[in-house]
Amino acid sequence: MGIAIQELLSQDYFKEFYVLAGAKGLHREIQGITVMEAPDAFHWTKGKELVLSSGYVIAKEPDCIEKAFREGSVQKSAGMMIKRERYLEKIPEEILELFDQYEVPLISMPFSAPWMEVMSQINTAVLNRTIRRLRINTSHMTFQMSNFSYKEQKIKRILQAMEAEMGFPAFLYDFVEEEAYYSSMNFQKIAKGFGLETEDFWEPSMTYTRHTLCDYMDMVRYRLVNQSHQEGPRISWIRVPISVNGSVQAYFAVMEAREFLDYYDEYSIRIAYLIFKIRRTLRKHFTFASEFFAYFFISAVHSVVTAYYYNTHLTHLLFLVSIN
Repeated sequence: MGIAIQELLSQDYFKEFYVLAGAKGLHREIQGITVMEAPDAFHWTKGKELVLSSGYVIAKEPDCIEKAFREGSVQKSAGMMIKRERYLEKIPEEILELFDQYEVPLISMPFSAPWMEVMSQINTAVLNRTIRRLRINTSHMTFQMSNFSYKEQKIKRILQAMEAEMGFPAFLYDFVEEEAYYSSMNFQKIAKGFGLETEDFWEPSMTYTRHTLCDYMDMVRYRLVNQSHQEGPRISWIRVPISVNGSVQAYFAVMEAREFLDYYDEYSIRIAYLIFKIRRTLRKHFTFASEFFAYFFISAVHSVVTAYYYNTHLTHLLFLVSIN
């Protein structure tokens, strides 16, 4: 899940951004960012993007927005931000009416706001929101390291937060303890419906396609192929190995039963991966109070993930996470 436009505008950085039209659509979710500076730019939008514009294309070809609405392209977007008084002193009334009619937010952006800074602030807002939702509740934390039920509760809590955040069921298989954990029964029901066994989630026994999403994490998408019924229902899942010192300790998977994950949903997977990685690594390297150390390091996840995307001290911070 990304972030609703209304929640984004409540952030301190966006206090000088205000809604021009389409206020009824402020609940729309942002799942990506793109820049529009061509009349036909909406042809290449995927959906749920927040579209940034200087207003140049509207000033030069005012009919392009009306045409994009007629084609249904604008309605698929999350909303649009346009720079104040860059090329347009005033947004034409007919354009404002279209954004109101289709409940697509049109937002005025300060003239001085740089594109990179705006994009960075949106990404940071999504990361902060995801980390808050995935944060482990430690109010009843104990330090009895042999308490398996406590560890099981922590893992399930992360998986349940993942499903609540993205709407996709999640699963973790621990090789050391030969134990499977699920976010809910939804994962098992879907797997059973397609005849999938536990091992299929990292080594499929049926015909499939494989697409790499992240080389560093070895994060891949498996999708089953029904040779006899090409147009029939298909299923896919995201699989990520949790390794320590080059040895796979567990597999983490997220089921895509209805549709593919969106762009910002992959943030959630990466954050959960880092949490599982930290916990697994520290349990292997520390024999005493590992849960305490794990929680201590989890507090650094925000810095690690931000660095992961913006390459700030990347090598050092990834070393802290992997300790390989």
